Amino acid sequence: MRDISEYKLLGNYLIKLYENYGVDSIGYEQAHSLTEKLFTNDFIKVNYRLLPFEEKNSIVKNMINSGVFRTNHNNRIIPFKQVYNYDVSKNINAVYTCDKNLSFKITKQDGSVDKNVLIQQMKNIYSKDLSLNLQNEINQIMSSYKPNQKIR
Repeated sequence: MRDISEYKLLGNYLIKLYENYGVDSIGYEQAHSLTEKLFTNDFIKVNYRLLPFEEKNSIVKNMINSGVFRTNHNNRIIPFKQVYNYDVSKNINAVYTCDKNLSFKITKQDGSVDKNVLIQQMKNIYSKDLSLNLQNEINQIMSSYKPNQKIR
């Protein structure tokens, strides 16, 4: 039985979303539900042991502890703002908003790195050593998934 991190699966979800729809982010809950769908397959359940994400509150606490937010107590509508990127995994940032949504985004680079180069780097990190069966299951799940955001 092989261990697989949910962050590795998240990287694959983001790659597929970007390639298919041009979307570079996915919500915490959506990523988690995709993983649950993936692990309903008997082959995956038998051959892989999932190393799950941290709990949502734990990720947000780590973000607070690392000082990524700037607070403004005078503004009741938007009491804080995320001013720094928070890396949860290589080339993946976590973004937390005032409406309590945690999402994962492909890292934005300065103008020097093209998005396609970044996607290729992510493929080398997250997709290179996956078995063909697991890749096929991810492709099947992602083909039925439609992002909530508008396609750019």
